Amino acid sequence: MKHSIILLLIALFLHPIFTDFWFNPQGECFGTLSDGTTFSQINIWEEPRIQKFCWTEDCWFVSDIGAIWAGSTLEALSIYFNSL
Repeated sequence: MKHSIILLLIALFLHPIFTDFWFNPQGECFGTLSDGTTFSQINIWEEPRIQKFCWTEDCWFVSDIGAIWAGSTLEALSIYFNSL
């Protein structure tokens, strides 16, 4: 619930630059900006919660330890677990 409220606030804040965005039942967000670029936020791991954010060609991962810059989901999970 807490994450859904945060996502809703982010979506409302970014609404003027989005031409189209939606959430799926898992709370993931997908959209297109007014300049035609795409945005997505997807869940890749539930516990601990790790999400992948993509803005056009750039992607990064967010977790409870902060942002993780990785080239793949497997690399992000490896970085996360090695940093504990």
